Amino acid sequence: MIEVVGFAGAALYLVGYGLLSFGRLGAQTVLYQVLNLTGGIGVAANALYHDALPSLVVNIAWCSVAVAALVRIAQLHRRRRSVDVPE
Repeated sequence: MIEVVGFAGAALYLVGYGLLSFGRLGAQTVLYQVLNLTGGIGVAANALYHDALPSLVVNIAWCSVAVAALVRIAQLHRRRRSVDVPE
């Protein structure tokens, strides 16, 4: 089962990267960052199971970047909504 989780995570990374590379998604889209986050969780879980510490550390960092980007995107959306709301 852990191999399926790891391969699914890797597939999510590749899908996100492919969509970004071919201009189908932007780096500041929620979908791209969710693909990175879920991909990172899957690969990190696999790395943890196999005691692959370098891969685990990289994927934890990758997930952290995705979470920070999602927080930033949410903040930008909130700011835009507060500007668009008439008083």
